[in-house]
Amino acid sequence: MLSDSNSSYEDSTALTSEIIIPRLIRFWIILPLYIPSVICSLFVLYNFIVHRKLRQAFHNHVITLLVFINFIVQLTSIPWLLNYYRLGNVWPQNSIFCLTWTFIDEALYIITTILFSWATIERHILIFS
Repeated sequence: MLSDSNSSYEDSTALTSEIIIPRLIRFWIILPLYIPSVICSLFVLYNFIVHRKLRQAFHNHVITLLVFINFIVQLTSIPWLLNYYRLGNVWPQNSIFCLTWTFIDEALYIITTILFSWATIERHILIFS
């Protein structure tokens, strides 16, 4: 008896999350913001690579890594998510792709969090020392 009620509760919560903002609306909200985001990331990376002062400044090394890793996220995870929102399921539907997507997504977000923490500590040391 208890499992039947839990099952219906899980089904209703899954449907509720889909009703709030449908996948196609999420797709069309993210897509117009995604394109300028990639352009801005390319512009920032280009400036960090081309301008020697920016490249050699000690306090910009972690920021450069953050921009580069987030650019990788923009080129991998976000298009896969947009494809899921557009189709309604993961394509290609195999376990290797899902494991790769999960690994890349989680690893890059963990690396971003660690680098952001490091940048915060580094800025604190540079300002107050």
